[in-house]
Amino acid sequence: MKKNDQRIKYDIEAAIEWDAAIVDDYIGIEVINGWVRLYGTVPTYRSKLAAEDNAWATRGVKGIDNEISVKYLLTASEDEDLQLKQRIEAVLKWNTDLSTESVSIEVNQGQVTLKGFVPQYWQKLRIADLISGLENVQEISNGILIVLAQKNNDIKIAQAINSALLRSDLLPQEKFSITVRNGVVTLNGEIPTTFAKWRIKNIANNTNGVIDVLDQAEIAYEMI
Repeated sequence: MKKNDQRIKYDIEAAIEWDAAIVDDYIGIEVINGWVRLYGTVPTYRSKLAAEDNAWATRGVKGIDNEISVKYLLTASEDEDLQLKQRIEAVLKWNTDLSTESVSIEVNQGQVTLKGFVPQYWQKLRIADLISGLENVQEISNGILIVLAQKNNDIKIAQAINSALLRSDLLPQEKFSITVRNGVVTLNGEIPTTFAKWRIKNIANNTNGVIDVLDQAEIAYEMI
């Protein structure tokens, strides 16, 4: 039996309430035929993303329209954008495991644009994650490129990912496949659970030589 919309809404509400990373003034949830609409206000962009992640992690969700807005605590001005840019630069400087010397930052009314390059794909994702928790960040456009120290080898990348899946007891199923072309990893087919999909993406994100991960896989469930 398929999971009904009321149960999906209840489970998303419970997940958002449980997640201490989400600080919200109000998050509303609507579910129609498994399609979820999130709305309301939160104090940080990270809370907005975390709410969406929790919704995706809920069994039965087919798609999400995230209309949650992020509070801008002060009237937008060039001075406030400059202060936000300085906070971003400080946060990145404190994280010495990141190679951010070639990363540029632009801020316009809380809209953050990232450009430049880093040597690993996980660093691109980590930079955006760090910024997402800062006050007044409304949106992040992550245009950072990956410039590898050595040319990627698609066969080795695929082998590394599959070995990691095997170690994690996530060996691909018959209807699921991973392809690698010029360092771009594509997930195809069906994955049994949302958690398994998250783990597979995380493994791909952190594999040496990867420059991007395209998620074209679907969740193959509906039974409760």
